[in-house]
Amino acid sequence: MVRLLILLLGLLVPFSILGSYRIESLTMNNSLISNRINALEVDSLNTLWIGTALGLHSYNNDNVVTYNFFTGKEIQSIHQLEKGEVLILSNEGLFHYSYKSNDIKRIGSEDKNFSSFYLYNNKLYLTDDDNILYCCEDSLKQLVDLNDIIEGLPDNAKLTRIFFTSEGKMILTLSNYGVLTVNTDDFQVENAYRTHVWNYRKIIEFNQQIYIATYSGVLVFNINGEFVKMINKSNSNLPGNVVMDLCINRSRDEVWVVLDNYGIHAINNKLETYNVGNLSDYKGFMNKSITSIQIDKYNNIYAGTVYEGVLIAVTSPFRELIPGTQTNPFNPIVLAVHKDSGNMVWGGTDNLGLFSVDSLGEVKSYFQEKFRVINAISAYSPDELLVSVYPEGIYLFNKKTGVYSPVSQVDNLNAIRMRPDSKMFTDRHDNIWIFSDRLYCIESNREGIKAIKPFTPGEPLLPTERITQDSKGRLWFISDRDLLGYDINQDKYIGHIELDENSYSSICAGKNDEIILTSKDFIYKVNTRTSEVVKLHFPVYDRNIIQAFYHPGNDLYIFMTTKDIVTARISDSVLDIAIVNTSSLNSRMYFYHSTQLINDELYAGYDGGICSFSVNDLSYQARDNEILLLRLKGHDGYYNVADTSFVLFNGAEEITFRRPVSDYTFFFQSSMIANLNQVKYKYFLEGIDDDWKVVENGQVTYSQLGAGNYVFRIKSIDNRGLQGTDTVLKVNIESPLLLSNLFMAFYVFLILGIMLLLLHFYRKRIKSEIVVDWNIQEKSKLVFKDNHNNEELFIRQFKNVIEKNISNCDLHVDEIAMDLNVSRTVLYEKVKKTSGYSVKAFINKVRLEKAKRMLEDPGININDISFECGFNSASYFSTAFKKSFLKSPSQYRTDFMKKKKAISQ
Repeated sequence: MVRLLILLLGLLVPFSILGSYRIESLTMNNSLISNRINALEVDSLNTLWIGTALGLHSYNNDNVVTYNFFTGKEIQSIHQLEKGEVLILSNEGLFHYSYKSNDIKRIGSEDKNFSSFYLYNNKLYLTDDDNILYCCEDSLKQLVDLNDIIEGLPDNAKLTRIFFTSEGKMILTLSNYGVLTVNTDDFQVENAYRTHVWNYRKIIEFNQQIYIATYSGVLVFNINGEFVKMINKSNSNLPGNVVMDLCINRSRDEVWVVLDNYGIHAINNKLETYNVGNLSDYKGFMNKSITSIQIDKYNNIYAGTVYEGVLIAVTSPFRELIPGTQTNPFNPIVLAVHKDSGNMVWGGTDNLGLFSVDSLGEVKSYFQEKFRVINAISAYSPDELLVSVYPEGIYLFNKKTGVYSPVSQVDNLNAIRMRPDSKMFTDRHDNIWIFSDRLYCIESNREGIKAIKPFTPGEPLLPTERITQDSKGRLWFISDRDLLGYDINQDKYIGHIELDENSYSSICAGKNDEIILTSKDFIYKVNTRTSEVVKLHFPVYDRNIIQAFYHPGNDLYIFMTTKDIVTARISDSVLDIAIVNTSSLNSRMYFYHSTQLINDELYAGYDGGICSFSVNDLSYQARDNEILLLRLKGHDGYYNVADTSFVLFNGAEEITFRRPVSDYTFFFQSSMIANLNQVKYKYFLEGIDDDWKVVENGQVTYSQLGAGNYVFRIKSIDNRGLQGTDTVLKVNIESPLLLSNLFMAFYVFLILGIMLLLLHFYRKRIKSEIVVDWNIQEKSKLVFKDNHNNEELFIRQFKNVIEKNISNCDLHVDEIAMDLNVSRTVLYEKVKKTSGYSVKAFINKVRLEKAKRMLEDPGININDISFECGFNSASYFSTAFKKSFLKSPSQYRTDFMKKKKAISQ
């Protein structure tokens, strides 16, 4: 029954809207991960504006920009005006910023700070902490003082937010007072809902209801400002009451709620709630310390955090033709792709032969009995395909019967002398070109075969797969260092252009007389009419181009690389770069014949199947700046993807060794646009290393690690000293039978028994070392000093140094040793000998004990506790606390308050 429902859903829902999500962290600018993100705003150009506790940034074209004017200012909210203009509210005032002209203007006087603003009917309304409402058109004008129209307004009531509904009603929120609906004609209060909530965060309208984020839950009102419901943990599935932000997810018809330390939750139109992190697509948001959220027009999700930068969930731009949920899955490594006139897609593999798949992703048939490796596929007739079979050569395949026939046994094909390395190419006029002992052309009518004479008489034509056809029907291909042009109609060579290199990876005919050649680092634009060659930088570093296409409808070049898809326009330089990341396929792309462009659809093979892309989705015009289509800003001809790098463990997040070995080597690499030879790495193996270490190459080796679970942390440092974020690899080393838990327990009991016996025989010899202090006046009163007391004194001094610097998350062992007037080695030895802990473990113990005491005060925010106790992120604090006390910080606080309340009663 379940399979039937899934099948019906697949038939009813088009693949184009079944987009998957992947969640990544935007940490390209180090300032984003070192402070709290307060506000996010996506403007009409799909630029993400990021307001933090320390300044303003924007994210666009895969580039994070920092605005120096706002550095040091706490950004509280951001709002888009016209294209290229934003309003920015900070703790130092409200500013109008035009990023087209780079012009910044303050609204109001320098000593005037506002608490909130709202743009309605081209008028800017503002509030301040004195409960005065303003309007700003050409100048600032006071509208009303709430202290005058509300009788008995408490002194601690502060105007915190202003909002206009779709009906034109003004909603005002006042901390420690309530929510007001105000008539904008005479500024009289129409409705008032009294509540003692002390902070209101954000107001949105959705489906004729008003949602207000507060520190006590979500207040819901109807469109007339009448109270409907308070949604919090006492009457819903929300695990907490402190709401940081709200947003509307129109694709799911829900209001999304950001809860302090509890990630993202959703409210449906029945005012029911659930945890968004429970959905498979959004697990990366589970229990994160999120402060702000935005969803753009492409349904990409941006979540600002306390110390993790901006988390981004981006939609997948491609449709997989072989979904992993099909009834009889198999794992083809696709080398060649072809779509026939019947809309059937054919795949050639290097492990399963030839297969076909329909538009719903169902594998209809595959033929692996005779040949397993198919390198290229081309249409020969409505019922037949030409396939390149390794190592035999070219064969004819009948789609109806599944029978292969060598071309030497087929009429009109027997003239082709095949070789094992034969290659095929189909031009845009449906002619099939075969490279074997020489170059052959099978004409589009399939009635004749023409053997093309070599460019140099008497010499064989060098086999090549780098071939293209221009808009005039002429064939262009690369032979050694020559670009050769051939006119099939006149049966003669019409062009010969000498080239600088002999290692071109792809060739593509563009507009008019333009031919594009690519190498690893350069793009060559060749004018076949004038023989002029222009050498351009390929703008994205470390990409090997496998194949290139030109789409005349969008005037767009599409470069298939080993990592992703890069699109661009080419004139005197390479413009409008867009990168389509294919990492969510979790597989390797692309092979030369594994991509086919048909009209507006691009089909690509990879290790696992076939996927299709719409060229319109790849175009920067159609999808603008969706995060997977990262347009980059150039600098000196090159394009920098990030300021700092990130580290990958060959794609792994966890590795298990089935038994201990002598050496454990961790390989890693940095994905960074800057010069890789200027990147270093800081690494740290928890439980083994006492501090971070530095290595310059991409590997680290540890010897003689015991069985157990380890955490290996690493981050990169570029040539400017900027550090990337931590990447974590979990390492599990399993014990063989003799080191299993049962045997280890036996060994432990055996050793304990031996020790007890030794203690029994030598107990009279075990005494404390006693030092007698004779420096006293009365010899009869002797003072004994136990070395144990000296050790306790040292530990107390060590603990005092930690507590004095406890908020410093970068507290270094050398600083502690200096304060205690001992060497680093002596510090390690004394702490280990006296306490049984390593230095780092003892520091963490002191931090967690203080955090535990602070959690017993409900008035202190958990994020503030983590910062005060020296943890560089709330999530790391929560993990460490739970590991030590078997409870999360919030659960410990809840249990403590319940216990305290029970005692008081």
